[in-house]
Amino acid sequence: MQTPFKMARSVVHESNFVEAKETSETKISAAEQEAKTRALKFYPNFKFHEDEKYFPQSIESFNINWSAATMYEKTAQVEFGDYKGTTYNSNAPIYVSYKKNSDNSFYLTYVLLFPYNGCGAKLYCKVKLLGQKIYDDHYNVCPRGEHFLDKQTVQMKFNSSEQVQTIDITYHESWWNLTKNDLSWDGNHPQIYLAKGSHASYKSSANTKYKNLYKNSANGGDNSVEMDLIDHTSNNGKYFTSSNIRLLKYGGAEATGISNEERCFGFTYYGKMGKYVSYNIAETDAYKAMRAIGNAVKKVKKNWGNNILDAADEFKGDNTQGNPGNGVADKSFWKDY
Repeated sequence: MQTPFKMARSVVHESNFVEAKETSETKISAAEQEAKTRALKFYPNFKFHEDEKYFPQSIESFNINWSAATMYEKTAQVEFGDYKGTTYNSNAPIYVSYKKNSDNSFYLTYVLLFPYNGCGAKLYCKVKLLGQKIYDDHYNVCPRGEHFLDKQTVQMKFNSSEQVQTIDITYHESWWNLTKNDLSWDGNHPQIYLAKGSHASYKSSANTKYKNLYKNSANGGDNSVEMDLIDHTSNNGKYFTSSNIRLLKYGGAEATGISNEERCFGFTYYGKMGKYVSYNIAETDAYKAMRAIGNAVKKVKKNWGNNILDAADEFKGDNTQGNPGNGVADKSFWKDY
């Protein structure tokens, strides 16, 4: 188990939910009250990197009319100009969906919504040729991957006794499938670390390899190459424990008093939603390093060098200029409640 965040958690009470007045028209059902109570009981806390620039905001702050279509259908080319959520808002909402199963087990799906996804990942290259280390450094990949409209999701499954069964957290179009013991906790609240820039979710404050681009070794390690994309998390940034828990769905029903914008919210795990920032990846430090390493390795291990150059071309080809609003990633795993 990881060391818990060394900061006091704000005590949040049920009254933090934005409730309608108790009238015959607005009084919520027992099922909705159960959903709200459980959503409040188990919401996650988040730790940002100390150099984070872009923070979660409310969907209404984006000033977009979502009501005509679903979020996914309208967001392919969304951009907000200078609005990137650079102001930290300790009361930004955590959006929640609740689903209770026939055996009384249940899911809680929590989402943070960001106007902008920055870039914080780096390419780590470690190369040894003929027993001599020639590369061991990190290289900037920015602005690769920067885009508007980002969300990060935490989905928790409980048994009928409210014991945590699984916790799934999202990162870079994928997810970590975790158990309770994989995370540190503050009471009932799991602690999630968000990577610098991308807000990718991790279980600890450590630099994490999330994608290998090339790896090979021979001659007992005298010749070796490893090239990885690394995310950076930290225990020194802002500690986000929101008092604004916004239940939007419970058992397929719409929660009381939600806005038109919230009504169009989707809870699938897919995070990339808005328009990507245009750039020339050939000008990034990471691509230049991959080309230089490929040419250097080629002098000793020709096939390795050619493979690295191919990997560099593949990295260049992943120019993230597609349409992220179409063909939303596989929904079969993620419960869209």
